[in-house]
Amino acid sequence: MLTPQNTMRKHRPATRVLTLFVAAVLTVAAALGAASTSQALSAPTNVTATVQGSSAVQVTWTAVSGATNYAVQYSKSSSFSSPTSVVVASPEAVVTGLTVNTTYYFRVAASTAAGSTTGNSWSSSKSAKPVYTYAAPTGLAVDNMGGTSIELHWNAISGAPGYRVRAYSSGNPTVYQSTNTNAIVLTGLKKSTNYYISVYVEQPATGSLPALQQGPKSSEIQQTTSSYELAAPSDFAVASQAPTSVGLTWTAPTGMQPGYVYQIQYALDTAMSSGMKYYSQTTSGTSITVNGLS
Repeated sequence: MLTPQNTMRKHRPATRVLTLFVAAVLTVAAALGAASTSQALSAPTNVTATVQGSSAVQVTWTAVSGATNYAVQYSKSSSFSSPTSVVVASPEAVVTGLTVNTTYYFRVAASTAAGSTTGNSWSSSKSAKPVYTYAAPTGLAVDNMGGTSIELHWNAISGAPGYRVRAYSSGNPTVYQSTNTNAIVLTGLKKSTNYYISVYVEQPATGSLPALQQGPKSSEIQQTTSSYELAAPSDFAVASQAPTSVGLTWTAPTGMQPGYVYQIQYALDTAMSSGMKYYSQTTSGTSITVNGLS
């Protein structure tokens, strides 16, 4: 006959197994219930693909009820072989980095934040072909040069919304700078360094679009920056003349600091060698009259 103590030892493990089994059944049931409530989302409608310059396409569509994110697929193949995807939260996307004069196909589906579209339907596809809308700028030339900056100008293109200048050199970061005019002081360069410089038409950024290239790059020019910190004064000109004096004006270079002054040099030939002298006065302004001439 078993004692009460032995009886309790015999039945207690069975109670634990039963408890674990019930917990496992409840877990599986909960998972099945969650799966049964998930629903596939319909395909986005009214999809459009609009070319935005030479390397971008803007894709828009009508929002899908219940969708929190969308995957936009694009490919050079209408069958979407080896597609690239971007995920966005609103019913529009600007796809950049495309190749000019190349046809791309686009489609959209509701997705998770990670880009999963499992169970959701894809929209019908739309195609678009990025193109150049402006010609390459011509006449790119250097106006002035310093150690860390170069003044440039080029021929303006009618109707161009803006321009972007690119300067690169071996082993150094590429420098980009934008402007709304056909001239610029390109800064952020390295002293005594040979740069290859070009310019192209750019559409400045708007509320819904980033800055986008609108045309091919100009022909490159090469320029080695100065070993000096500042460029020479620009727009140097004769403002007045008299029998024994000359009035001079100029524009200050970028980076001119308080306490810096200008030194005037003059000679009897363009090589600045015959009878070369330094004028006795200096100035911190941008004009001076040189007296005592013959």
